[in-house]
Amino acid sequence: MSAPDHIAISFIAVKSQDFTFTVYRKKLEADQEMVPGTRYLPTDCVAASSSDRDTFPYVVSLCPQEGYEEVPAQAWTSPGLTQDVLHQALLSRATASDLSENTELPEKSFHRKIGFVLCRHEDTREVMWLRPFALRVLKRFGFLCKFALRVPVNSNLPAKRRLELSLTHKNGRVNEDFFLDQYQKIGYFLHTYFGAIQKLKLHDGSAIELEGKLSVIPCFTLSTRTYVFGDKREGKNQFFGLRDHAPIQPAEPNTKLVFVFQASDRTKSQDLFRALRGDTYSTFPGMEKMFRTPINKNNVAGIEVSSFGNEELNKICLTLKPCSRVGCALRTFSCPVNGARCAPYVAVSASF
Repeated sequence: MSAPDHIAISFIAVKSQDFTFTVYRKKLEADQEMVPGTRYLPTDCVAASSSDRDTFPYVVSLCPQEGYEEVPAQAWTSPGLTQDVLHQALLSRATASDLSENTELPEKSFHRKIGFVLCRHEDTREVMWLRPFALRVLKRFGFLCKFALRVPVNSNLPAKRRLELSLTHKNGRVNEDFFLDQYQKIGYFLHTYFGAIQKLKLHDGSAIELEGKLSVIPCFTLSTRTYVFGDKREGKNQFFGLRDHAPIQPAEPNTKLVFVFQASDRTKSQDLFRALRGDTYSTFPGMEKMFRTPINKNNVAGIEVSSFGNEELNKICLTLKPCSRVGCALRTFSCPVNGARCAPYVAVSASF
């Protein structure tokens, strides 16, 4: 692997990660069922976080409730709860009078994301969705950003135009610059909306501030992919590696192959046999040279069937039972159905 580098991700972080907020909670008794809003919390929600602290089920609310106790909570005490708090803060800001005309909510209420309209095309909108997220690799809270095209069900926007506006296609082809284009959309979003959402007021009146640029995480480039073949030799190409070094685990030396075919496919089964032997295609030298598995008249047999139904296939398995007749070509075959223990066989269906 090469030396670590850094890459920007679609994530806008909260500047301070040690913020606290007020919640209201009511402890559930052992015989009480959990309800929406239940969280497992420690007794002290501001003490240094520790995975071995005992937690208990509480019904939690962001507003005062009768019979609920008011407690301060540190952000990382319950990441899920903190994400709810961040979502509520962004929602309150997005629905304010100066932003509400250019913000959208998902159709399903359980999706915790808020959309900001970047551009309108009649009834279709380019939207940047923000979703609260706990980025544990950086130990930071913030919002994930994702660009999407929001098209009404009955929109008259042509399909080709939809693909172009959604960034999945460009100039009629699959867009290979998708992530670069989305990065530019995020840049436009920050230029347009960041001043309005930079400072968010939480439900308890406290405030948080967002960073004005995307977060970065360390990254590295993987080494060139290699493949392991016989005798633990390595190669960069699967085909030539097999040809030059053999498979990492070769087949049993006395393996037999059985071609199972219907009468109408007899010629095709013979063509398949010749192709596997290496007589047909210049690019494929045959099973023996590629996989070190001989394929010739001494270890290949054919069985004609009227159909490939279960009854017919069961008969084939019985046919493949070890035969006691001297010189029988099938005496070294084994069948996985009847449990015979002889040399392995491979049944090749020649149905096309």
